Amino acid sequence: MRQEVSGKAVASLALGVISFFALPFIGGVLALILGWMAKTGIRGHPAARVEGSAPAGIILAVFNVLGSRLMFFLFFTATAVTVNVGG
Repeated sequence: MRQEVSGKAVASLALGVISFFALPFIGGVLALILGWMAKTGIRGHPAARVEGSAPAGIILAVFNVLGSRLMFFLFFTATAVTVNVGG
């Protein structure tokens, strides 16, 4: 029986990698959604396989979303401190 790689899993991995260079937060969220859909959808389709694409996409997406949020927080904290010190 031939197994097919899940397109959602591959898309999740690709978006997880691309989101570090373009569309930081949005790409991470999309990668997380597609990876989760691939992992849950694989249960109902025995001929498809996820291998490492979906879990890797999910992990990259989580790092991206958390990192984006942290950078957003640090940027606005530094801006607020600079405005308060400057005047």
